[in-house]
Amino acid sequence: MYILGYLIEDPSLTDYTRDTSIHGSTYYYKIYRNKETVFSDILVPLYTNTYLNILDIKFDETREGPEFLAYINKSIETVFSSLKTGDKFDELVFDDIYNTGLNIADSCFESNGECNYLLPVDTLSAIIRNQENSNIGLDQIFKTFTSFLGEPVAYTDSDQAKEEPVHRHKITIDSLVDTIRDEQVVMFNENHFAPQCRLLVNLMLDRLYEHGFRTLALEGLADDDDRVNSTGFPVMESGFYTRDPNMANLIRVAKMTGFRIIGYEDLKGSRNRQLAMAKNIIKKTRIKKGNDVKIAVLGGFGNIGEDIDDQDRGTMGFYFKERTKIDPLTINQTKFLPRTFDDDRIEIVESSDADDNFDIYIANFLNPRRIFLGADLAYTEVDIPFKGYENRKDLGFYVYKKEEYILDRGAIPISVSYMSNQIPLKLPDGEYTCILKNTSGEVIEKQDIVVNQ
Repeated sequence: MYILGYLIEDPSLTDYTRDTSIHGSTYYYKIYRNKETVFSDILVPLYTNTYLNILDIKFDETREGPEFLAYINKSIETVFSSLKTGDKFDELVFDDIYNTGLNIADSCFESNGECNYLLPVDTLSAIIRNQENSNIGLDQIFKTFTSFLGEPVAYTDSDQAKEEPVHRHKITIDSLVDTIRDEQVVMFNENHFAPQCRLLVNLMLDRLYEHGFRTLALEGLADDDDRVNSTGFPVMESGFYTRDPNMANLIRVAKMTGFRIIGYEDLKGSRNRQLAMAKNIIKKTRIKKGNDVKIAVLGGFGNIGEDIDDQDRGTMGFYFKERTKIDPLTINQTKFLPRTFDDDRIEIVESSDADDNFDIYIANFLNPRRIFLGADLAYTEVDIPFKGYENRKDLGFYVYKKEEYILDRGAIPISVSYMSNQIPLKLPDGEYTCILKNTSGEVIEKQDIVVNQ
């Protein structure tokens, strides 16, 4: 058993039960399960608008044998490895802050075999609020989970888009494809908490396929190539960034279009991750200069760059070019990433700050809240169910393809957002399952809808 405690201001008491059975004192509680773990979430009033939040975490000890012991050890080693007791209870040690934040969020993401997007955001937000000093790694994980919900991310000085004077001109997707069509390899980068970077690639897939591209290589896909290529959609275990509905829809459309999908992340912890990723692409695609293999690659930030970095280390793009002698067309979407996406457009950027490490720089204004499940489909605006909950930010609105949800309840939804932040729901013909869940992942309401234009 583990007990966590921290102060919280103005919590929503909607999902809590009020109790006065212990010495007549008032407190609020809720109990819920997450995988093999039981959470007792208790709020104790301290003073005006401030509560002591106590989270009592128990493992399901009805599990037996080595499987149970392995699960306990993994939990201790990951999520709870940073906790101290006694005099050092308030010290949260982040030797590897990124992985610590990731493990904490992962422990919250699965609820009763389904995705829970709200609890990781709430949990990380509470931890960040109670840290005296900001931690970039933890902040990045928080922003990433926030972006999964379609929420705009507040940029900091370290990750904000460049705003110096530049020359820009609007470009269509067709004209961008015309630039790419004769290349053997095109590489796009992405900001991990800017889902519009994935949407752009998705919008291009059908036209890339027409020009001979047959493989989509994703840095964000874990060792799940076979399953994804078989079923055509990702689940919780498919990877971390594949939990973004835009990344999941990219995979769906790629499979429907005819692409083979591969993951190329270094999952072995190699000493040189960038080299390992380049080798994975080459090995899995069997690409050689001049053969008929044509691939589209999506990678993070500078990984697709064609030069060594400022510490004389090669990037994945550099090693790929060095080993295959193929000069990939590299498209940078991150350096001039706009802070708004209120206008669906893309622009070519020319600037003195645009170096030769990438071939093309793009400003991507696409709206990541848009649901895109394929070209040449008619999209119909449908009424959002669950009337009366419109202003609830403590509830999540999940939209699944019905057949995927029946096949695997761990399927990634085609869209997820706070109930309080809805935009018109436009869907192609098909059957869908809409679910309203609270922060604990409990299903409040469920409704199937059929779109048939």
